[in-house]
Amino acid sequence: MDAKLVETFHHILKDRRRDLLMGVRAHLLNGELAAEERERLEVRDVGDDSVLDLVESLGLARDLREAQALRAVNLALERIRAGTYGICVDCGEEIPVARLRVEPEAERCVACQRRWEALQEQTEASL
Repeated sequence: MDAKLVETFHHILKDRRRDLLMGVRAHLLNGELAAEERERLEVRDVGDDSVLDLVESLGLARDLREAQALRAVNLALERIRAGTYGICVDCGEEIPVARLRVEPEAERCVACQRRWEALQEQTEASL
């Protein structure tokens, strides 16, 4: 992959990392505000507790997705620094630029990604 294209993906990934970090900070701030609000509630019923539990669970799931996305972006930036960006971590073949345009943090070619996802599904099914 030529250096200009790698530089383009570098900027895209840095912007994506900035956006993810801003989102995480906003969610942390909102979480702190929500905790303060819960402390102010003097009388709560079971329904209130259920709603709060659901909101917290959804927030944790969102935080996990954002953490995974941030990790993937950081790993892609590390591959750029190492000179291995755009090379499949499994087979060593070049990842098509069309795939990287859709998912700049992709670490596998389409065929290897499919195999990896199938393996993940099998592992989860066996648990």
